[in-house]
Amino acid sequence: MKYLLILTIAFNLLADDSLIKEIDMELGQRLDYFSTAEDSSRFSVSGGSSYQLQTSKQLDFDLQYMTRLNNIHDGWLAFQFKKVQATYDYIADQPVSTSGNPNSDANTNRDGQIQDITLIGVGYAHRFKFLQEFIDSNRVFETTAVYLNYATSTDETTTSSYKGFGLTADFGVHKRAGKKFFYGAKLGYNIASVWREPIADEPKQDRSFAYSWTTLSFELGYFF
Repeated sequence: MKYLLILTIAFNLLADDSLIKEIDMELGQRLDYFSTAEDSSRFSVSGGSSYQLQTSKQLDFDLQYMTRLNNIHDGWLAFQFKKVQATYDYIADQPVSTSGNPNSDANTNRDGQIQDITLIGVGYAHRFKFLQEFIDSNRVFETTAVYLNYATSTDETTTSSYKGFGLTADFGVHKRAGKKFFYGAKLGYNIASVWREPIADEPKQDRSFAYSWTTLSFELGYFF
């Protein structure tokens, strides 16, 4: 009867959700069963650097909150707040100007100078379990997420402020430590286009930057 009850519960859950059992490894006793179908929201914090782990050139820190969408199976409405510090030459190319504008950003060499970037984004995330087909664990899951970001940036060289928009695409592999907590790693790709206020009638190409960078992060999170 016990196993029949478990099978009945699993059948009534969404087909792609996992029924996970917790076991006391010292006593060898089952503590509880829980299902990923019960997850309604998640919060996570992560920190990382470039995929080459060059922390002197790039550091990222971000907070993410996701809430499950009832009408899309394993779809999540996602929000992020990300802080980035990176040297200009690591995430952007030196701009070029043909206007002859003396105030153009192309006239300043920013190699090695820090760019302080903030991203605030909203997007869509999806959780899936492809790796479970190859490993003997139903606690491992993957998450992809795409965010549309509002971006701000401060240039260390001139102290000028920039604003604009960008995109973030994340792919993460995580392991469930229990009913609530999870941990894992994620790889993210970011792009942003930002610009400052004009001086006189200078063209936008003389006062804008295009950033792109990749981040490898360690992530801790909590389902509720």
